[in-house]
Amino acid sequence: MTLNITLLTRTRIFQSSDFRLSANGNLVSSSTMKLITLHYYTFSGFISYTGIAKRDVNSAVDTGGLIVDWLQGRDDIAFHEAVEIVRAKASEYVTEIAKQTGVRHKLTLIAAAFHNDNPTVAVVSNFESIDGREDSTVSSELRTSWSSLRPGRTPRVIVTGCKKAVPLRDRKRLEDLALAAGEDSARIRVAIEDLNRDAARRPGWTQLISENCTVVSLDSSGNGSQDIPRTSRVVARSLINGQDMESLLRAAGLDAGVVAGATFATNKTTTRRPAQCKKTVIDIAESGFTVLEIEHKIDGDCQAFGIDSVGLVFGASSLPDDRTMRRYWIWDATNGKKELDYWSSDTGGAISENGQIALLNMIKPWENAPVLISGTSERLLEVPHGMGEPEITAINSDGVVAGAISITLDRTAANRVRPAVWDVDGSIRILDRLCGAENGRVVSISDRVALVWANQGLWGRVTIIWDLITDEVKQLPGSIIPLHVDSQGRIIGIASAHGGQQFPIVSLDHETWASLPPKAGFEPTAANSNLVVGGRVKMDGYYFPWFAQPGSMPQILSTFEYHSHGVRAINGNGLIIGQASTDREHHILLWKPPTA
Repeated sequence: MTLNITLLTRTRIFQSSDFRLSANGNLVSSSTMKLITLHYYTFSGFISYTGIAKRDVNSAVDTGGLIVDWLQGRDDIAFHEAVEIVRAKASEYVTEIAKQTGVRHKLTLIAAAFHNDNPTVAVVSNFESIDGREDSTVSSELRTSWSSLRPGRTPRVIVTGCKKAVPLRDRKRLEDLALAAGEDSARIRVAIEDLNRDAARRPGWTQLISENCTVVSLDSSGNGSQDIPRTSRVVARSLINGQDMESLLRAAGLDAGVVAGATFATNKTTTRRPAQCKKTVIDIAESGFTVLEIEHKIDGDCQAFGIDSVGLVFGASSLPDDRTMRRYWIWDATNGKKELDYWSSDTGGAISENGQIALLNMIKPWENAPVLISGTSERLLEVPHGMGEPEITAINSDGVVAGAISITLDRTAANRVRPAVWDVDGSIRILDRLCGAENGRVVSISDRVALVWANQGLWGRVTIIWDLITDEVKQLPGSIIPLHVDSQGRIIGIASAHGGQQFPIVSLDHETWASLPPKAGFEPTAANSNLVVGGRVKMDGYYFPWFAQPGSMPQILSTFEYHSHGVRAINGNGLIIGQASTDREHHILLWKPPTA
């Protein structure tokens, strides 16, 4: 028996599920996703479970996988129909196990969705009900109890499974936060994660509840977010109109993979508009950096690709009337933001230290053309016949552009992506010698070499140095994620500690790696040619931005309160570009050091 926490507010539903499976008090797994998001024509919601983990310890499929199977292929059902299907199937499941073992085990399924514009929860169980009551005997048939939050009612917390691990005072604090935080769903998800972690640490519950959990939030339109800790190494589960997304991705040759979260959206409008964030700036480490917002999108997105040596920022933002399309822009402190006459639904770009720009411009639906912009001149970059899906990741000061290209137009070919560079005349060079890897892309480029990240199998990583003068390739040691190469050939990489927490490392000789001062958990996401590294670290449920000078400990930057942050690029003068995000709002931020 593990823990599920459900919170109903007038505008959103929240649900958590931990990752632990145990048998007879012994740990079976701490990385099992027991929550499935549901997206149908008539409703969006989620379902999770607590109780029976598997038919038996050696079974390859857990109860969550069976729930997916029970609903697989049912593409036009209502919420109450989905609940009844899993109730009937779960009753058969419990009966089958009882016949095999002679013991009738406990099982609870928790389903939630908006029904008639009201947040609604169904608890399907053979021993407990939605009002917190528990029967002294375990029934052979699962029963369903329902609850909706009617207009005018205050938020309500429903705990199933290990209910006693969450005291009433903690439930009340969560309900009070839901009233105070309003539409700040990210802040509420963090609080539920904290509640789950506190429950797991209480005496008597450690073996039953994992400290990490996933938390999903959903509004009345079907828009929502799911938080999954990076260190948990679990795969998200989702059914869309009766189709299992993990199976669909694998059938298409794509990796469903381990994720650190997800967002899901519909084209429906929510019945309630979210409150706008306050943009309150906090500086917990007294960094002395000033933070300047240079772009802001509500119900849209924006991204920064980089910053040049004098502070010119290059980015793209979604269009107000079409979130699938994004328009490129530049920004500087003198002229502010200037929109460029380039658009794409699949944006990608880079800016060099001397201000040259490379981007993907849409020339027809599903087809992007790579373009180099230098001053007032423009040059199309080559895409060979029979190839496509160009990616742009980096550009050097000579105007050599780097990224990747698919060597076939067959989108079901899993290993079609190859590292590529476009020379100053626009011609393309494609790397096929991947040192045993199957696909890859260039992630950084200097005046001489390209740094390649290649993939081998499901989890294998290969880091390659591609000499653009001699065309020689060299594999670097270790399973490292490459991040940055400078003009002297020094390489910043990303290593993983036990548990999956990342930290930066450096190679000066292409033979060995050395750790940098930031410890595990300080995830590097950007670096410059002075070996200044920046990234993000999770504290109190939010990602905080940090940077570190060579050989120095990391410093936390000033932030927007209750936002998650990331660092995108650092120029040679110490200007840092990045972003701050909530579920519905996205900001591009510029951090300026005290001496700038």
